[in-house]
Amino acid sequence: MVGALNSSVTNVLGESFAASDLALISPSSTNDALTGHKWSNFSRVVAPDQAQSVAAAAYLADTLSAKSVFVVSDNTAYGNGLSKSLIGNLKARKVGVVAYVGASSPAQIAGVIKQIKISNPQVVYFGGTDDTGGQLMQGLRDAGVKAVIMGGDALDSPSFLQRAGKAAVGVIYTTVFGPVNTFSNSVDFSAAYRAAYKSEPSGVAIYAYDATNALISALKASGSAPSRAQISAAVRKVNLPACFSNDKKDCVTITGALAFSPNGERQRSRLLIMKYDEMYQPKMAKIQTVNAEDLK
Repeated sequence: MVGALNSSVTNVLGESFAASDLALISPSSTNDALTGHKWSNFSRVVAPDQAQSVAAAAYLADTLSAKSVFVVSDNTAYGNGLSKSLIGNLKARKVGVVAYVGASSPAQIAGVIKQIKISNPQVVYFGGTDDTGGQLMQGLRDAGVKAVIMGGDALDSPSFLQRAGKAAVGVIYTTVFGPVNTFSNSVDFSAAYRAAYKSEPSGVAIYAYDATNALISALKASGSAPSRAQISAAVRKVNLPACFSNDKKDCVTITGALAFSPNGERQRSRLLIMKYDEMYQPKMAKIQTVNAEDLK
């Protein structure tokens, strides 16, 4: 099976299918805990949430040469997980964490803005959803805070732009999907997709395509009349090459080379570092690769 879209649904499916070893490959479920169950039948082609904090820490340390980061969470499970993981990765890179504060209500947001203004960090990192993020960004800029602002993929949202307004300009965020045109062979894939479905493909569509090809490859390698357990084991042995313009006839992946770690994570995941420009359009700042062994 290829699916599901959301992590909560994939969690139910994974648990239900684990007993019978029915192979399940997710194109878009990013919750860290999914591979923590150690299901032998579950794999995913998309990077987990934790990879965002690895990529963000690398960008802050290597590209921005950040020395001080003030970390804010919106007190949600998503925000807490992302921000705590980032702190661990920042410390590993010897980047100073000024403070770690939770803020979700208007009063808490106002309080954390005062703390940030006093501490004057080089970077403010926000882990959380678009609604609280929009309020925080707008409040920071209204207060005259000039720090670089960075967050997770929840900021990749029209709702965030609406709430943040002009404060969104310059905001940096990580995402596991990003614009379709940043993928190898995206031109040919998009043309074929439009011809088939009369619409533009999304990042999820591209990952679903690669997940399907991974499953097909495993089926071909499993011989005749394989058991479910044999197919699940074959998925973990999949090793599909990256596709480049000079070998289009052999293209089987769009998102790059595809292989899995022993717990079902992709061996090498691609994340994008995006930045909102003056026209409120996200522009790619950097492509960051995260290896499965970098995840904790």
